[in-house]
Amino acid sequence: MKKLLFSTFRRRLAVYLSVLALFVGGHLWRTWWLPDEVLVSEHYRLFHATEHPTAVEALHAVEALQLAYGDFFGLPVESSPRPRLPLVLHADREEFKRVHPYSRWAEAFYVPPVAVQYVDHTSEAPLFWLIHEATHQLNFRYLGVWLPRWANEGLACLFSTSRMHDGQLQLGEIHEDTYPVWWLGSMALTGDIGLDAEEGQIIRLGDLLGGEYPLSMNRHFNTYYLHWFSLVHYLAVEEEQQYRAGLIECLQLGCDEDQFEVSIGPVEEVEAGWYSYLQQINGERRARSLLAGAR
Repeated sequence: MKKLLFSTFRRRLAVYLSVLALFVGGHLWRTWWLPDEVLVSEHYRLFHATEHPTAVEALHAVEALQLAYGDFFGLPVESSPRPRLPLVLHADREEFKRVHPYSRWAEAFYVPPVAVQYVDHTSEAPLFWLIHEATHQLNFRYLGVWLPRWANEGLACLFSTSRMHDGQLQLGEIHEDTYPVWWLGSMALTGDIGLDAEEGQIIRLGDLLGGEYPLSMNRHFNTYYLHWFSLVHYLAVEEEQQYRAGLIECLQLGCDEDQFEVSIGPVEEVEAGWYSYLQQINGERRARSLLAGAR
């Protein structure tokens, strides 16, 4: 009886292991990827499977980011760079999703030390995902602190939504064909921040700073990114730049809720200016959309 049971167990185990091997083998076959080429620049090592000119352009873009980031934070130029930052650049979204099937809604990601993204051929700024993830990479390398999500994502959006001119990143000059800028205009703001918060159009600044999520992240994902982007953009490049130095200090110190008020200012005061700014850029986008639709 024992021999029979053991024999049955062995047969079942063999079947289970065969099925597991087929599953793992099939998964590896579907997600297998090797770069076509590895390119190296002063600060980066790029593994890519796209056209060579595009890869070269990508390296120029991240080197421009490196300069803009260093200029923003007042960092000294590295005369002897540390190990080059690794980047993976997929040819398109289809390849990215095939190789990373568990990325869910993510269009790019950063898992230290590697930033992974793709060339967005549908955008007039096809490398903006690269700039976004490479900014996270720089945050990790140079700031040496764990930033709250609004600051980490907002800072990445500040750089990735900026236009590139003559090989230089023009910080704060918004490129409309980047994420989340293309969702500007989707918010129905009334001018009353309390009412907008009740209607789920606005998340109060205190909630953002405290890491509170009064709206479902799954259902209002773009809304959160619009808040993170617009808040950091306002603090960094608003016309009078009254908050820029405080923002930089706050970011370098981790920028928790208490540090925000010490470095930047009272939440109520900053919220009022930020809300007005968001109203302005949201309204401008809505007006352009209406004008384009009327043509």
